[in-house]
Amino acid sequence: MNDARTILIVEDDEAVARVFERSVNTAGYTAVVAMTAEAALRQLDERRVDVVVMDLRMPFVDGFGLLYRLRSREVHQHTPVIIVTGDTTLTDEQLQEIAGLAATVRYKPIDSRELLGEIARLLSREP
Repeated sequence: MNDARTILIVEDDEAVARVFERSVNTAGYTAVVAMTAEAALRQLDERRVDVVVMDLRMPFVDGFGLLYRLRSREVHQHTPVIIVTGDTTLTDEQLQEIAGLAATVRYKPIDSRELLGEIARLLSREP
């Protein structure tokens, strides 16, 4: 078990969100799902999360907007973030911007083992 580790999943595609949620819960973490960046920010106000797994392309506020808002909050400046996106056209500048905001990028499709491995890797880095 992964003792009360909470993973926030921010994904506007409900089918993908549910697959991620099942994988995270099966691995013994607690999954919390938000379908929009706004919902994610509300979740972040209500609870502590250990890792954020988020899509990049979402309506209204995209992943970049969410990542900047997340990092602007002192409590979440160092929260590990995994961006899981189907957008394979990210420019070098965008990838550098994401890296500068201390987030990692993985591309869809991503299998559960890879996602859970990345979560475990990020959690193992905690002080």
